[in-house]
Amino acid sequence: MKLVKLTHEVGVLSQDEEKQRDLIGEFVLNKYPNELTQKAIVADLRQFSLWLQEKFCKNIFEVKAYELGIYRKHLMDLSYAVGSVNRKLSSLKAFYRYLHEVGFNDVNEALYLGLIKNSSKIGSTPAFNEKQLKKLFASLNEDKLNDLRDKVIIGIAFYCATRVSAILNLKFEDILHEASGLKVRLKEKGGKIRYLHCNSEILAPTLLKYLNTIDFNDGFLFRGFRVNKGFTEKRLDRQSCHSMIKRRTKNLNMPKKFSMHSFRASFATKWLEKNYSIDSLQKIGGWQNLDTVKRYDRNSQEASVSEMELMKI
Repeated sequence: MKLVKLTHEVGVLSQDEEKQRDLIGEFVLNKYPNELTQKAIVADLRQFSLWLQEKFCKNIFEVKAYELGIYRKHLMDLSYAVGSVNRKLSSLKAFYRYLHEVGFNDVNEALYLGLIKNSSKIGSTPAFNEKQLKKLFASLNEDKLNDLRDKVIIGIAFYCATRVSAILNLKFEDILHEASGLKVRLKEKGGKIRYLHCNSEILAPTLLKYLNTIDFNDGFLFRGFRVNKGFTEKRLDRQSCHSMIKRRTKNLNMPKKFSMHSFRASFATKWLEKNYSIDSLQKIGGWQNLDTVKRYDRNSQEASVSEMELMKI
């Protein structure tokens, strides 16, 4: 994105317009090399600028700490998801910290601008840590059919950052055997299709063993299971899948908070801890809204989709 386009989108300014636009451009381009992140930051600055002009007849270079506090409350009153509010506030905190660092402002007016805690709307999905994931995978006995099935389900949920609905809708024809290894075709909400490699050291051999062990080869990949009777004819349902996770984590004395969605949250958190890009994460996980992905963000370095092969526990 070009500097001129970036700075004009913010829509400030005053008699020092040229200098201010340069500062905005330098902040966005130097701090955020990723273009999608740049667009999000510019949108946040522009939204704040328009509000500030309307409310206080000021531009963003004249703001005071108390006005930032009023804006924080304004965002909350608009019923934004907490993750979205925190992202917008984080953009402002970073901007005013930058102005202070380069000597434009003597005081960082956003120094004490607090983010919102205890979100119940977004970012509240608990994630497994590495030790818990290893313990869970190790507890599953591949010589037992239901354990083998569950290990594959959990593996796809984590290593492919997949929603439970997409996993349960998998059919045999969605497992693709290619020269580069196994690939899954995931049918997501909204009719979108994702193709992802599943060549991790845990998932690939477990999936192959499952395919070679089960006594059916068409229809849904994951079916219900009855002790001493084996697999049923019906697809494993969502509630049974969630109950399975609750039961298995309880047996390992893990917190009750975990759910199937925790594996998707765990992948996102671990991905960003490895300094991979938020863009690649959004593509792999099929998130439509960047705000949702940003709740796990630690930075915005570049990475390729192939790096998901490096995700290990």
